[in-house]
Amino acid sequence: MTYDDIRAAIDRAAATDPQLRSVMKRIREGKATFRDTAAYSQRLSALLGEVFSTQAENLSPEEREAICKALLRGNYDEIGRVFAQVQERIDEENGLHLTAVRPAYPTERVDQLAHSLLDPGVQPETIRRRAQNGAANVSQSFHDDLIAENAKIRSALGLKCYLVRETDGSCCKWCDSLAGRYVYGSHPGDIFRRHDNCGCTVTYENGRERQDVWSKRTWDAQDPKEVMRQAREPVKLTQEQAERLQENALQQLTLAGERDIIDLGSDAMFRRKKEGKIEPMPKKQFQRIVKRFKEQGGIFQFNEETDSYLESRNAEAITYDAKTILIRQNPGRASVYEELIHTAQYRLGRNDGSYPSRLRCEIEAQEKMLRNAKAYKLTEPEIMQTQKALVAYQNELEAYYKNGGE
Repeated sequence: MTYDDIRAAIDRAAATDPQLRSVMKRIREGKATFRDTAAYSQRLSALLGEVFSTQAENLSPEEREAICKALLRGNYDEIGRVFAQVQERIDEENGLHLTAVRPAYPTERVDQLAHSLLDPGVQPETIRRRAQNGAANVSQSFHDDLIAENAKIRSALGLKCYLVRETDGSCCKWCDSLAGRYVYGSHPGDIFRRHDNCGCTVTYENGRERQDVWSKRTWDAQDPKEVMRQAREPVKLTQEQAERLQENALQQLTLAGERDIIDLGSDAMFRRKKEGKIEPMPKKQFQRIVKRFKEQGGIFQFNEETDSYLESRNAEAITYDAKTILIRQNPGRASVYEELIHTAQYRLGRNDGSYPSRLRCEIEAQEKMLRNAKAYKLTEPEIMQTQKALVAYQNELEAYYKNGGE
């Protein structure tokens, strides 16, 4: 089995998972909290471990190491993408004009786990356990890093932030000793540490009375696990102050870009969901394209389940590799042609999975569609959307190089 096979199996499981779909629904409704992003991280991490461990024995040690690294990188991007949607909505509700902070990728931590899968001196069951529990644990730590970095930044802005660690009710004494709500800066040094199969969640809040979304219990300031320390009062930032802080103190913040168009959260190529009515491609034409693609060994997947998955990703279509396209039922012409262009880019080796490579591929695809708009019979709304996407990707690539990218 290849990386693409394993990644596709994880994505299929995620597309139908009730817990993940519930979180995405809450995000779309503007109701999600960091408890939801933590739950999303836990479940996606568990799925990675479950699927990867079943294939570990069928791979060579070198393949296990390489695939482990690639799978974890994919989860890092996906967990960060979901977290950012919630963080940025919460910031906007608080009058802050910030983008979510993406912490540095923990290369050393990932490499250490992946290299442990090469160990010839351990039993197969040990390799399976590392591939499942170890991979899930590292993947879940990506969310912990997001919480730590974003709480740190917002505390530095003068917001009264709290870190909250909660158990799942079946944790060990060590985990139970860390559970509680702490003013940022007074929290235990081990608050983000976790062991294999740890079900704890770590989230943060901005100085409001907290209410648990499941039990409806509010935190009691007299609770012995409620750690309070004198802290600065929250400050209300002006637009100018927020922008200045972004430029100076918050250099780690990601570029905002055009969030309704660009999503580079994984190696897959996304066509973002667009507003407005788009004329579907004629069914017979679409069927001919699907048939030819299938004859060349490709897969066009489109059904109700795929629609639900794409809706959860706010996408019209996703191209995973040179042979795999997920697309909505009754797609528009632009969606079909863009994904076919992306498959050709994969075949020609133009998309190496890197950030600038994916941007260049997106730019190339938009330019090709505009050149062939007449031949493709693109509608006026599709042409306008493509033009908007092209400008956004060009700006994003220019910003990348201006900020030191190579």
